[in-house]
This record gives sequence, structure tokens and C-alpha cells, in this order.
Amino acid sequence: MTFFGSEEIRFPVVSEEGQVDVVQFLQASRQVVKFIDCLGTTFKIVKSDVNGNIQKLQQKYNTDPEKFQNFEAMLEDEKVNNNTDFAKVGGLWLKRALQFVYVFLSNMVEEYKNGSPRESLQPHIKKAYDETLHKYHNFITQKMFTVVAITAPTWSSLMKILSRGNDVDDEQIIKDLEVYLDVMATNLDVLSNLYIKYELDSNKSV
Repeated sequence: MTFFGSEEIRFPVVSEEGQVDVVQFLQASRQVVKFIDCLGTTFKIVKSDVNGNIQKLQQKYNTDPEKFQNFEAMLEDEKVNNNTDFAKVGGLWLKRALQFVYVFLSNMVEEYKNGSPRESLQPHIKKAYDETLHKYHNFITQKMFTVVAITAPTWSSLMKILSRGNDVDDEQIIKDLEVYLDVMATNLDVLSNLYIKYELDSNKSV
């Protein structure tokens, strides 16, 4: 079984009410951290940021697990009571980081299906960063990320890691990845709409 072929790492199916289960979402997000590990030690900054935002959401959830089963419940609580900003800030930045990962992986899938995957993953990382996180970061962070991207593994080395030592070809890894990304996309769409609804997704840079 490939890394993305395991059901335990997938994001939850969005409910009929259009809600995302917080517990399952955070479990899937922790698996994304394991993927970031595959990109090398220089990505520890990204890993640390994602972990920190997962922890903020977990902390919010733990205050009332019965009440905070979905993201909207947490955002509504913070809007009404103004007691914490774990969901408002932690959830927003986790969403943005996951969007970066989503675009990066989608770029890989697209290039493979076009029949000519390059060994260098740097263009994919740069494109994903430019489309997602770049506008939220200050100049220093932007430059730092440029350096981090240079150290990304090659296509071949990453495919080897994602195969988990199994005798599978790139095609199988990409097929599993497509299934994974389909569900991830629906989760991110729900979160994006929520942060727009609660007027929390600004272009302010940090």
C-alpha cells in the first residue's frame, strides 16, 4: 500500500449538512505532517507551523468536545463569546498550509498525467507557494521559503518514499493520490467558505 493509499490518512467525507468533522480532520492533518517530513529536514519550519495550528484547534475542541464537533460551531462560539482565537487564527493558517500542500500535490499529478514529470520538484513547490501562502507572508518569510524549496527531494526519491517500500510504480502512487486529493478538496472548500462567511480570511501579511 502506498502512502496515500491508506484510508487512515484521508480527510473525512463532508456531511450532508456541509460540515467537516473536527476530530477526523485533525487526524488527517497530522498525516499531512508526516508527508511534510518526506520533503526533508529543511521543511521543519512548515512542519512546526502546521503542528502548532493543529494543536490550537485541538485545544479548542477539548474545551467542549460535544459542542465543537465541526468547524462552524467553533467559529460561531468565538464570534459570539470572543473568548479564544484558536479556531479563527489556528484554523485559518492550517487551512492555508493545507491549500499549499494540495496545490503542490495537484501540480505533481497534472505533470505526471501530461506524460513528462520532471525530476526537480522545486517548480511545483514554488508554484504552490505563489498561489497560496506567498501573499500572506512578509518579505523575509518569502525569501526563506525560496531557500527551503531548493532543498526539496527529486521526483524519483519522493516516489520511492511514498511507495513505502512496496513494489508499486508511479502510476499507482498517482492514482492513490488523486483519490486522496478529491476528498481533501471538498474539506478545503468547506473551510474556505466558512472563513469567508465569518469574514476572517483577509490578505494581511505576517
